[in-house]
Amino acid sequence: MLAIKHLSAPSESEIVDSIFGIKKVAESEIKKTSKTSLDEQHDKSRILADRQSLESAEFLVKLLVNIIKMFKLTEPDAYRRKTDEVENPVFAAIIQSWKEL
Repeated sequence: MLAIKHLSAPSESEIVDSIFGIKKVAESEIKKTSKTSLDEQHDKSRILADRQSLESAEFLVKLLVNIIKMFKLTEPDAYRRKTDEVENPVFAAIIQSWKEL
């Protein structure tokens, strides 16, 4: 749902920013979930939830990498898009949405 919300932006530059922002969020989710070491947990429902979260994040990263390669997208220059002290307002919005989930 996070990806759908941010990829339905009207402008091309916002979509590109969203693709790279969502990719970074998914990669951080993979690192976070990997660090919790799925084998050390004893609660089976928590293990299953973490495993599903990890698989979803990995799938999303693979999908976004394929989109980036297919359309030959380049990561936006954060300095070019500075607005009100925020390096990348679209990425900041994605992080905020992720935290709310």
